[in-house]
Amino acid sequence: MSATQARGTQEAPAKFAERFVDAGGERVRVLQAGQGQPLLVLAEAGVAPAIADELLAQTNHVIFTFVPGGTPRQAAASLAGALTALGFDQVAVLASSLTAPAALWLAIDFPARVRAMVLESPLAFTPHVPAVAGRSADEWQKAFNALPERKRAATMPDAAAFAQRAKMRVDAAQDEAFTQKLVVCDAPVLALFGTRDKLAAVELGRFYKTLFPNAWFLMVYDAAHDIGGDRPEAFAEAVSDFLRRGAQFAISDRSSRLNR
Repeated sequence: MSATQARGTQEAPAKFAERFVDAGGERVRVLQAGQGQPLLVLAEAGVAPAIADELLAQTNHVIFTFVPGGTPRQAAASLAGALTALGFDQVAVLASSLTAPAALWLAIDFPARVRAMVLESPLAFTPHVPAVAGRSADEWQKAFNALPERKRAATMPDAAAFAQRAKMRVDAAQDEAFTQKLVVCDAPVLALFGTRDKLAAVELGRFYKTLFPNAWFLMVYDAAHDIGGDRPEAFAEAVSDFLRRGAQFAISDRSSRLNR
């Protein structure tokens, strides 16, 4: 799907159907839309499907759900249970920012369930999580969105709450064994970073690329932390192409940049 085609779909957004499933005693809310290969999209509580999710539903069966409570590893177990309840043996996984730790644990503990993984501006390791205290409202906004006018709704996470969640989720990844365990995930992995991101430095893409035996690193031009919000068409096109072509993804194994 080209960017031009993707823009055209914005006038007819995908309709997400809501349901709840039980995953080992955890009640998990799920929103589904689209047809094709299943794509598990991990979101923060209170977040609604965005334009990028609707575009992805044009070529994938999007399973939009929220990271359950507990540690990232516990959340991964609940997500695996939810997939079983929904009838999916294997899915591609899309995680953004602080949902990345749960996705990584899903790849570690349930590698057979992960067909491919996309990490959008991932924050999963303490040395790489920037301090958020002392930022002005304008600085905080720009850290997330380079082009906030492109978003359907100008919603921003609270800085203090974001910092608290960041500490809780990345604390589980302090052990070196965490990174060593990631080699069990031999599925294709794509790490996307915005060139204007003020929270996840674009240079971290090379770090994530070393974590997996089969990984690609893509820089998205003119996007901040919320790549899908700033560049929804480009984001959806890149993700869909990666999920469709896997190892034949048309991005060099060197650092690359997706232009306008």
